[in-house]
Amino acid sequence: MSDQKKPKRRDFLFTASYAIGAVGVGAAVWPLVDQMNPDKSVKALASTEVDVSSLEPGKSITVLWRGKPVFIKRRTENEIAEARACIWCNIHPYWRRGYSKT
Repeated sequence: MSDQKKPKRRDFLFTASYAIGAVGVGAAVWPLVDQMNPDKSVKALASTEVDVSSLEPGKSITVLWRGKPVFIKRRTENEIAEARACIWCNIHPYWRRGYSKT
């Protein structure tokens, strides 16, 4: 007779009960995880579209997003050049300590 182990009815019952238990745990956990997702009304308010094509350089507009003001400004070439030439250590205390990223 060979030394191979024959599958028994008990082995099948253990495997089947483990599989049914795993499906049951998954079915119990799914609603708990699903309730953590944001509501559809929150997702609808998560983004807004603003037409900035008519905005001229140097002008700014204020729009409301989720009841709070958002300021949008189209900068002029001089303002952009001034911002790029800015030295960060003169503005923020973090950079005054000598931690420069450059």
